Amino acid sequence: MRTKFLVWGVLVVVLILRFASTRVNFVNGQLLKISGVVYSEPTTSYGKVSMNLSGIRVEIKTEEEVHYGDYLTVVGRYEKGKVVGDLIEIKRSTGVFEWIRNRLVLFYKSSLAEPHSSLVAGITIGAKSNLSRNLIDRLRKTGTSHIVVASGTNVTLFGGFALSALVNILSRRKAVILTIISIWFYTFIAGLEAPIVRAAMMASIAFVGQEFGRVINTARITLFTGYIMIFFVPSWLIDVGFLLSFATTISLILLVPVFNKIVKFGPALLREDFITSLAAFIGSSPIILYFFGNFNILSPLFNMMVLWTVVPIMFIGGVGAVISFVFPTLGRLVVQAVMPLTSWFITIINLQLL
Repeated sequence: MRTKFLVWGVLVVVLILRFASTRVNFVNGQLLKISGVVYSEPTTSYGKVSMNLSGIRVEIKTEEEVHYGDYLTVVGRYEKGKVVGDLIEIKRSTGVFEWIRNRLVLFYKSSLAEPHSSLVAGITIGAKSNLSRNLIDRLRKTGTSHIVVASGTNVTLFGGFALSALVNILSRRKAVILTIISIWFYTFIAGLEAPIVRAAMMASIAFVGQEFGRVINTARITLFTGYIMIFFVPSWLIDVGFLLSFATTISLILLVPVFNKIVKFGPALLREDFITSLAAFIGSSPIILYFFGNFNILSPLFNMMVLWTVVPIMFIGGVGAVISFVFPTLGRLVVQAVMPLTSWFITIINLQLL
């Protein structure tokens, strides 16, 4: 027992030293020039585009559309932990993952009216740059923003779909290997944001462990994954998405079994969604309160009412997108089947319960 605590203590100290050694030492007002690749979907708000660039939060005003995979050069001043300035140069990505992502976004935009197209693009591949200001505000107020971004849920669903399809035509081991490859392929398309990387790493470890007959301790895998991520990208330690992802995951692991023993009312599907939403709400609320100053007490209710739509929206949106690469017209017809689901989603988050 003492050895275990000693090992964990050493690991924590190493992580603290690693984080401290990479901390920026800029002062407010300092003029900086930053260049780098955009590895996660930028956020647009009131004409300002925000993103992480070379480990630093950057906020710029530009009429140019900035996408995942673009190479930017920004000049601005360091203010309260971020650089606020102007876009000097942008080089569009020519990578295959970025091309697929942009191709899918254009497919959804050409097949569905707004805000349905942006909603499907967000839920399916995490493309949130086209979300309207009003929709973003409603998602935040109802505590459902996490649904309209690629996250651990997306990776889990994608991995499940891939494995279910592959085991019917391949041996179990080959199916698992191809599933892991598929998960990382999806991860690069969806953007290398902390929640997606966390889920991809955990899913890969879990699949490998199952293949070798090892009992998987989810909490241990979560902590191990978090440690590895922070060690290689220390800036994730203060990233809101990273903190929310891990706090929510740990909360689900610890609280869902407890709530399953307590909550016995209602239909099974709604009960499961309510328990999941409540556990996630408890885990994420302190972080939301700290970073944003408020949270919605009705968030579990809103989540319960829309969570059931996520799986069919992602499935229909994904199948339609894949078909569109060969039969564009048929792909559009398939993806339009999400309209009743997205209409319900939009109706719920627009309810005047706040």
